Amino acid sequence: MPFFLGVDAGNTKTIAVIADENGTIHGIGRSGCGDIYGAESPDTAIAIANEAITSALQMANVRKEELEASGFSMAGADWPEDFTFLEEQFKNLQYNNISIVNDAIGGLRSGTNSGKGVSVILGTGVAIGACGIENKIWHGSFWIQSIGSRELVKETIKAVVNADLGISEPTNLTTRVLDIYQKEKVDEFLYAITCRDGRMEMKNSKIISALIYEAGNNDSVARHILQNFAVSCAEYAIIAAKKVDFSITSSFDVVYSGGLFHHPSTLLFDLIKQPIDKEFKNVNHILSKVEPIIGALYQAYNSENITVSEQMTNRLIQTMPDVSFFTTA
Repeated sequence: MPFFLGVDAGNTKTIAVIADENGTIHGIGRSGCGDIYGAESPDTAIAIANEAITSALQMANVRKEELEASGFSMAGADWPEDFTFLEEQFKNLQYNNISIVNDAIGGLRSGTNSGKGVSVILGTGVAIGACGIENKIWHGSFWIQSIGSRELVKETIKAVVNADLGISEPTNLTTRVLDIYQKEKVDEFLYAITCRDGRMEMKNSKIISALIYEAGNNDSVARHILQNFAVSCAEYAIIAAKKVDFSITSSFDVVYSGGLFHHPSTLLFDLIKQPIDKEFKNVNHILSKVEPIIGALYQAYNSENITVSEQMTNRLIQTMPDVSFFTTA
């Protein structure tokens, strides 16, 4: 039976998946930063990505030689020389039939069969890109500045601290953040996350969850933070669409995926959609049902001219690990 490899390498984690031609996942692996710009060195990033792949192969009891094709969706695949470097490195590691795309394009493929449209992938960082009708590709890469979950957390903490100092208005975020860290006062919380000895780890996913909840509960401070973030994401998505020649009347998909969309509320999704719909008249917004890693796996299938059916997608969803496997603290 032929097997296919999908790899999604990001700044926080790298995921590898082994699946068969029918869409059943047999193995999955996870490791750290696989971004050649974000890791200690490009060689370290390759080693980290290979670690996730090795774990997936071992779980699936599959040898490299049995892989029919390998799709890589890579943060750090930004400039032409990056693609050359990555392809050479993975060929040297003896992976077969390699296709490499920027992680924004891999994320796009996870939500639409055509592989055309715009992607908004929001996790620890952000990946926004587009592929046009004539296969023209643009990805934000280094064009996108300072948006992602870390920035949302920074803005939330800033709001809590400034409210305590009386610089800005009170917010329910204060109570929520103190509860997350089990502290009674803001100065205790601030000390816990900044002291030299015994510093507490940042609980980004819980802070962002609280932010989205309070924004939906009409807390004006939380709403302002989330609204500004959504507008920034929408602006880059609009730019991406124009870069690949989508016009105001073009019909195209916008795919949303990544950890920030795991929240039960669709508020962030709704806030990003609004400016895009003002700019373009025929956009189909898709909140992806699958993790971005599936886009890399679809690449591998497509390189062997395998059309991904709805039945295959359903099987991938059914055999995919729980969302907690993909969650970053």
